[in-house]
Formats: sequence, C-alpha cells, structure tokens
Amino acid sequence: MPEVKEKESAQTPEVAPATEVKSGKKSKLTAIILILELISIAAAYFVVNDVLKPRIPEWYHPEEVAPKEVQMPGVILTIEDLVVNPANSGGTRYLSTSLGVEVRDEEANRQLELRKPAIRDALIRILSAETVDQLSSPDEKAILRNKIIEELGQLFSPVEIRNVYFIDYVLQ
Repeated sequence: MPEVKEKESAQTPEVAPATEVKSGKKSKLTAIILILELISIAAAYFVVNDVLKPRIPEWYHPEEVAPKEVQMPGVILTIEDLVVNPANSGGTRYLSTSLGVEVRDEEANRQLELRKPAIRDALIRILSAETVDQLSSPDEKAILRNKIIEELGQLFSPVEIRNVYFIDYVLQ
C-alpha cells in the first residue's frame, strides 16, 4: 500500500503545475481583453468628440427648444374652381385649382364667407402673376402658399389665416 500512496503523491504535484499554467493563460487573456476594452473605449471617445460632435450644428441646443403650443384644428373655407392663365404664357397654358383657407373658428369662417368674392379676386391676382416655371416648382409652391397667407392676412386683418391648402392643382 505504501507504494500506491507514492504514486498518488507523485501524480498530485504534476497536476498542480498544469493548473498554474492554465491560470497563467487566463490572467494573460484577461489582461489582453482588458487592454482591448480600454482601446475600444478610447476609440469611441475619439469618434464621438472629434468626428460626430463637429457635425452637430452650432445652433442646435435641444434643451433650449421650447415646446410648441398645441393648436386646435381650425375651420377650412373652400374656394373652388379657380382657373387662371400664368404670367408670360400667352394664354396657351392655364392653372386650375381649388384651395382651402384655414381660419381659427366658425366666426372667422363666417366673416370670410361674406367676403368670398374678394378672396377669389385676390387669389386670381396672386396666381396669375406667377409664371409657369414658378407654378410647377414644389419650392415655389411653398413660397406661393406663404404669399397667399400674407396677402389674405392683410386683406382680412382681424381674421387670422392659419394655412392654405391646395385641394386641386392642375397646370396645363
């Protein structure tokens, strides 16, 4: 029996060095992973501060943006079947459109309804002053919409014109 113990004793020391070697590999692996993590954190910091941050416009400050007031939907007065010849078209082209004019409430809508002929006249004057190129460009349509809002706002000053919607818009 003593011989068996010697064999077991001899085997035990051999196992211990193998475990130490494995734990040494683990510590090296842990150190390498830690170094790689630190490098990736440094790279992320660099990317955010030197690459992405300069792309944010200087005027953008989300903490300074005040919440917009919520507007209740207004009442829309419809102006239908406006047909005009664009400027410089020589009568060979025409614009056929219908518009919706949004106002605050029913009272404002009633005031505009009484003056519908004046509104149609103003719209015909504004639309016929535009060229075919202006009437066909999406950017120019946005400018045209603002012109209409401004002009109608001046004509009917106590009434607030909120928006103008093109219901039909055919340019031939």
